[in-house]
Amino acid sequence: MWTSEVSSADFSAALESSLQSAGLLSLGKQAGNFALTTHLQKLDQPIFGIDMTVTATANYSLSDRKTGKELFAKTISTPFTATFSDAAYGPSRLKIANEGAVKKNIQKLLDELRGFRATNAGDTKISEESVDEQLKTLTGLFDKGLISREIYEQRQKVVLDGRS
Repeated sequence: MWTSEVSSADFSAALESSLQSAGLLSLGKQAGNFALTTHLQKLDQPIFGIDMTVTATANYSLSDRKTGKELFAKTISTPFTATFSDAAYGPSRLKIANEGAVKKNIQKLLDELRGFRATNAGDTKISEESVDEQLKTLTGLFDKGLISREIYEQRQKVVLDGRS
């Protein structure tokens, strides 16, 4: 029987890329004030069909890196339907449905995190020292040629926008 899977590595890579694009990812794995733990719990897939709806369910937990206190915990389930017009071949249609469900799941997490960030802005405000440290780290990476000017300017804008 044919199935389509999303590996943990693929899910993690998609999540990391999305967090980076949204300006919610620190420059280093251990940098930043928070730690996000994720687990792709399941992909509910049809066995066959003209239209294939896959539901992705993932668990997310955000904790304060210093105290270990859990600040946000959520299980998110998102469906996505791929139709015959998306792909005539069944396994291709199922792959499209899987990827769409995971993409929607990550987008819903980003929306939740933005809401959490806005709601808790007083509790989680970035200090000027933290901004200075982030800018120094960013400049160091750029000066060493480890990131491009484009990435440097994008990340600089994210850091500076985050302090207001």
